[in-house]
Amino acid sequence: MPIGVFTYVALNNEKGTVLKLCVALKKVLIVLVVLLLGAVLLAGAGWLLRYRILAAYLGISQPVYSGMVVEKDVMVPMRDGVLLATDIYRPDGTGPFPAVLIRLPYDKKPLREIAVGRFSFAPGILFAQRGLVLIVQDVRGRYASEGDFYAFSHERQDGEDMVLWLREQSWFNGDLGAVGPSYLGYTQWALAPAAGDTLKCMAPMVISADLRDLFYRGGTVCLDTGGGWAVGVGEREDGDHPKKDFDTGMWHLPLMEADDMTGADVDFFNDWLAHPLRDAYWDALNRRPEIPNITAPALLIGGWYDIAAGGTLEDYQALRASAGSDAARRPHLLMGPWMHGSQDCDRDFGKEAGIPLLLRELFDWNDYWLRGKGTLPDKPVHIFVMGINTWRREEDWPLARTVYMPYYIRSDGKANTAAGDGTLSETPASGEGTPDTYAYDPADPVPSVGGCFMGDGMGPRRQEKVESRQDVLVYTSAPLTEALEVTGPIRFVLYASTSGDDTDFTAKLCDVAPDGTSLNLAEGIIRGRFREDGEDAPLVPGEVYRFEIDLWATSNVFLEGHRIRVQVSSSNFPQFDRNLNVYGPFAQQTEFKTAEQTIYHDAERPSHILLPVIPQ
Repeated sequence: MPIGVFTYVALNNEKGTVLKLCVALKKVLIVLVVLLLGAVLLAGAGWLLRYRILAAYLGISQPVYSGMVVEKDVMVPMRDGVLLATDIYRPDGTGPFPAVLIRLPYDKKPLREIAVGRFSFAPGILFAQRGLVLIVQDVRGRYASEGDFYAFSHERQDGEDMVLWLREQSWFNGDLGAVGPSYLGYTQWALAPAAGDTLKCMAPMVISADLRDLFYRGGTVCLDTGGGWAVGVGEREDGDHPKKDFDTGMWHLPLMEADDMTGADVDFFNDWLAHPLRDAYWDALNRRPEIPNITAPALLIGGWYDIAAGGTLEDYQALRASAGSDAARRPHLLMGPWMHGSQDCDRDFGKEAGIPLLLRELFDWNDYWLRGKGTLPDKPVHIFVMGINTWRREEDWPLARTVYMPYYIRSDGKANTAAGDGTLSETPASGEGTPDTYAYDPADPVPSVGGCFMGDGMGPRRQEKVESRQDVLVYTSAPLTEALEVTGPIRFVLYASTSGDDTDFTAKLCDVAPDGTSLNLAEGIIRGRFREDGEDAPLVPGEVYRFEIDLWATSNVFLEGHRIRVQVSSSNFPQFDRNLNVYGPFAQQTEFKTAEQTIYHDAERPSHILLPVIPQ
């Protein structure tokens, strides 16, 4: 299960800790042991037999080659003389062969052989015995590679140099694929525009071609994701600097010093904070404008609860619109109910949501484009519909049959907590109405319970802890008389004012079961000072503003008897950094104050959520 292994190791090393295989993967292998051969036999089985067992489980083709040649720490020169350490897994046969490239900052050595109990295998075997060369490379400045690491900045040039080196290898036939999640996905976006016809296919997973999508959202810093990750990879090897829990650092003010609280001084994290607006710094790391130069078809893989969910979907649409070849303009998209590096959550999606389907699609993709084997589905979009826990194929994204329906928040001014009088209705208010109010104190922010971030409590989570707070407004529909599917992008239009000259507003969509269990589906945030894209201006205290909050997207069926719920507040910490309610130098402030917030939902100011409803 190489891609599953790469995915798990990569995602779980992103905060600097080398972890063992996930429990789910262990269970899969244990089942194979018990049902197919027994633990003793497997422990002594050769690579060919192990391949056959895994291939049979995954439903992929059986081996073509019986053995594998492994070269470790081949030092590949870059144009500036820096050498990058590279492991190569080749079929034991007469070449040349197509190849699959993985470039990562998380140490390639754990991928040389994976052990679960007495059973072990080299992930490269599933490539080599299918007639593919697997190439795994430590990026510049990480682990065995030379040079200095500055996150993301060298991947375009080094990726191009790696392709040039590959073209000179006698065992390479000129057909290259690329695969991998997160940072490994960005390295694909970086090399693709310059790889030309050599790159025959790519499969970036849980990543965005526009890096700013990962570290800024609605003008706020994705703190737990960006800061925690930066501290974890800020040195050559995880653990090279003294470690202190980043939970301490993210409370520190000014925010610019958050990394210092962990014993690390991460230059690229400080640079991210120094560039809160989209500018030349972010433009240099944004690969989306280069999509017209990409000719390789892409399989994009994302998760509804992933940190890059919004960017993955935008990348798909950008490829459809402007990629550099007919094949590249027909990308495939796989969206599951997944998070970034863990599946520990409060919602059961069933066995169909697991690793095997993802792996089959990846292997089928590489087989088709690199080996000329098999076929691809006619419908390129494959989505997991939560609520009914079903995979479904679609022609495109967003779905052409979508009907965007507004649901209006309403109350008599007492929508605080789930026990308040907030309602959600298809009918807007007809009169003036009574606005809702709450106080937002940066010293006591609403905790992040569930959502698209990388940290404790991510994914779908029960919302009781949040919905019992006085600084959270809760608006809930009547029980549905029939099931309602919501699949697509979501927006929340909010009319609000504040007593401060800066503040944040948040929105969260939830599915409420008949027993009252509330589970989050999607969330978003907007920072007042950055309400206009590309501009930085204070708010006028007391003035009513119209804000649009992007909740990214979801696919969920609200079952009969369930209710639709929207939460409104001003913080979601530490998923997003706290707004101090004081306009000043970004990430350098230390003073804060409590803000009095007012939310309007009358005839002239109809705050509402716009849901993408799929007719049944």
